[in-house]
This record gives sequence, structure tokens and C-alpha cells, in this order.
Amino acid sequence: MKQEPKLIIFLLRLSLAWIFLYSSISKIIASDWTSADFLKGASSLKPLFDWFASPQNIGWVDFLNIYGQLALGIALLLGIFLPIAAIGGVAMMSLYYLAQIHFPYVGRGTLFLLIDDHVIYSLCLLLLWKFDAGRYLGLKTQVAQLLGNRLQKLN
Repeated sequence: MKQEPKLIIFLLRLSLAWIFLYSSISKIIASDWTSADFLKGASSLKPLFDWFASPQNIGWVDFLNIYGQLALGIALLLGIFLPIAAIGGVAMMSLYYLAQIHFPYVGRGTLFLLIDDHVIYSLCLLLLWKFDAGRYLGLKTQVAQLLGNRLQKLN
């Protein structure tokens, strides 16, 4: 691959890392942050999102939200475990998307028609996984050597 696409892939990886790291860290700093209001305001799959927002579930839901974003950001930043990161990130973005869809519009008070930022993030994560973006100024090769043959598919 030419040098320019490698640089663009690397910069895309770092940009997404920043988005997820910033989102996670801002939630950690705001010690009273919870996803409960967002989940209770879901416009589709209401029973599922109400179940996530219930008092017995909101603790682990918030934990997975915060630390899932943190793990995703670290994986992107270091260029490691991108298959796992991409699958987890797409699952997370899909849940955010589904909570906000008012078919055919997405989001409250917006004019997004079917596609919003969660879809774009998902496609970018899949692109980084399929282009094996951890090879470009990432630690993928070094971590793969440490893992051995059996676990390399995770990286």
C-alpha cells in the first residue's frame, strides 16, 4: 500500500481513539454521570432500553458504557485487538443508534435521514479492522509476538 493511505488510516484510527477516550474520561470525571435518562428516552425497542435503565441494571450498563469506550479508545490508540474493538464498538454504536431512531429519522429534533454519526463510527471501525490498521504505527505486531499463535486472531 502506498504511504499516503497508511497515514490516512493511522490518522483515522487516532481520531476515533480520541473520540472514545474523551467520551469515556468525561464520564469518569463527572462522577454523577449515568445513561439512565438517555435509555429512558429511547424511541424504539422501548422495553429493552427501559430494562437497561432499571435500577437493578443501570450500574453494570453504565460500567460497560464507560469502560467499553475506554477500552475501545485504548485499543484504537495502540492499534491492538482491533477485531474485538471493532465488534464491541459496532455493537455499542448500534445500541446508541437504535435508541434514537424515529424511522426514517435518527435523533431527537434532528433531520438525519437513516444515517447519523453512530453509523459512520461503525463503518470506520469496520474499515480499520478490515485494513488491519494496527499495522500502521501501532503495536499490533509486537503484541502478536507476545501472544503466540493461538491468540493472534484476537489481535
